[in-house]
Amino acid sequence: MSRKKSSGEVPPPPPASAATTPADAGGELFWESKVAESLGVARERIVALRGERLTEGAHFRIVRNAVVLTASGLEIIASALRPESLPSPTIASPAPPALGIQDGPAPRVMMVVRRVPPNIRILLCSPLNRLGERPVRVRDNRLFTPGMVLQVIDGGANGLQFTGRLPRRKGRW
Repeated sequence: MSRKKSSGEVPPPPPASAATTPADAGGELFWESKVAESLGVARERIVALRGERLTEGAHFRIVRNAVVLTASGLEIIASALRPESLPSPTIASPAPPALGIQDGPAPRVMMVVRRVPPNIRILLCSPLNRLGERPVRVRDNRLFTPGMVLQVIDGGANGLQFTGRLPRRKGRW
């Protein structure tokens, strides 16, 4: 029973390295894939912004092979995607729209599955109440059937992409 007698001294504060950084004070972390889905932006756009504007440790971390944004990293990404954050044009005449990736949420389109081709990464869909098939990229098309309605993101030059959950059973959400 060797206990130290407690004296009236106050223990020293923990070292500064053990303290949490201001970015982690709230302790909130956001999965990059979920952020892209909630903002309505292709994940490739979030990855590009992360490479341009964020630093590892302060703004994001890699946890179990997934990228997790801190609150400060999420704030920087959200401010970069706001239209008012874009520089104002100095030319009086409007410039033609660029063919690159657009800022802000990507437009979502409701599509109907028309055919399920042998390539498991593609569905052939058409917009609601319109003719004409367009390819839509999916993770796996085996559970989709013709007539199913899905919401896709228009990725511009990358085409249409389905980013939602896959059906649980063939033809059933």
